[in-house]
Amino acid sequence: CNDKVYDGSASATCTISLATPKSGDNVSASGTCTFADKNAGNGKTVTCTGITLSGTNAGNYSLSAASASKTSAASITKRLITIKANDQTITYGSSITTGTAQVTISSGTLATNDALVGITLTQSTTNYTTNGSITPSAATIKDSNGTGNAMTTYYTISYDTGVLKIDKASLTP
Repeated sequence: CNDKVYDGSASATCTISLATPKSGDNVSASGTCTFADKNAGNGKTVTCTGITLSGTNAGNYSLSAASASKTSAASITKRLITIKANDQTITYGSSITTGTAQVTISSGTLATNDALVGITLTQSTTNYTTNGSITPSAATIKDSNGTGNAMTTYYTISYDTGVLKIDKASLTP
C-alpha cells in the first residue's frame, strides 16, 4: 500500500497483487482499502476488503475466501502548513487584534473537517515603529466534524511573521 500525507480520512491506495495468473492473461484485482484510523503514524495497518477480479480473463479465476481481504502496512505522514500573521497598523497605546482571523495559511491546506481554532500572536514592540513584526505561534487545530478532537499533532507547522506598524498617538495641548 502507498504512504500518504494526513488528509483527515482513513482511505488508502493499494495495488493488490495476484499470485501467478497464467502468462499473458489480463486479470487484476481491486478492493476498498482503509487504514486502521485516520491519524498520522508509521507502519499503520491497512486492510483491503471486497476484493474483486477484473480484466478480459477474470472469468477464468476465482478468489479463495482467504483472498477476499488482505492486510498490509503503510504510513500517514504529517501534513505541512505555514501560518502567516496578517499585517496590522495600530496607534501607539493600542493592542494588536488577535485570533485566528488575523492569520492565513500561506502554504499548504488544512485537511477536510479540520479547523484552526487557536493561535498566539506576539507583537515585537509596543512603541512607534514602521517595521515591527507580529509573530504567530502555538496553533491549535481541531476536528470540526463535531468531535472537536485535537489534530495539531498531525501537522508540521511553520510560522511566518506579519508586519506591525504602530502610528504615533496624537496629543492635544
